[in-house]
Amino acid sequence: VLGYSLDLLRQTISKKKAHERLNEDLVNELKEAFNLFDSQQIGEIDARELKAVMRAFGIEVNKGDILSIMNSIGKNINENMNFNEFLTVMAPRLVSNFIDFREIEEVEKKSLKYLNYSMKKIQGKFHSKH
Repeated sequence: VLGYSLDLLRQTISKKKAHERLNEDLVNELKEAFNLFDSQQIGEIDARELKAVMRAFGIEVNKGDILSIMNSIGKNINENMNFNEFLTVMAPRLVSNFIDFREIEEVEKKSLKYLNYSMKKIQGKFHSKH
């Protein structure tokens, strides 16, 4: 049953891109944080600001991680990123921490239905033997 539940959860999550799974509140929170750490108020943050905002969200990163992140969006360590790039970077990291509880509830409901069905089937076989 647990394996079935995990498979359903993986299927539900893998059908959507990470940034599409972020709920509106989390996107707003990210936008607010981005603007707060955008020290020059130009709609972009640099690598130092990225590191600070990631730490504010509880994501520990070092200089090598930041370099890798910047490279993953086609930037070097001296370039800035805009909010869309920031969202692309943050979404996969936050989705693993903030899976939409509606998705979990859906998997739980399906798992319970499957468990109930299995139990009835087992009970039916048990009662038919006695």
